[in-house]
Amino acid sequence: TFQFTVSVDHLFFIGSQLVALSHTGKVGVWHAMTQHWQIQDVIPITSFDTAGSFLLLGCNNGSIYYIGKCQFSKFMRF
Repeated sequence: TFQFTVSVDHLFFIGSQLVALSHTGKVGVWHAMTQHWQIQDVIPITSFDTAGSFLLLGCNNGSIYYIGKCQFSKFMRF
């Protein structure tokens, strides 16, 4: 059982990794190979999209985060 501690608003796959998003700014990723959840807090999320193996997050402060499939632990901002 996985406890996300907030409501899950969106649940989808990027490749073999399951992604859970909450509008509160929490991102959870299930790594199928390691069978391990990774959770990251960001600014509250207002929009998202995927582009190939990337996850793009639009946040309520105007930031756009992009996360690569192999680097979900490294949130980069532009």
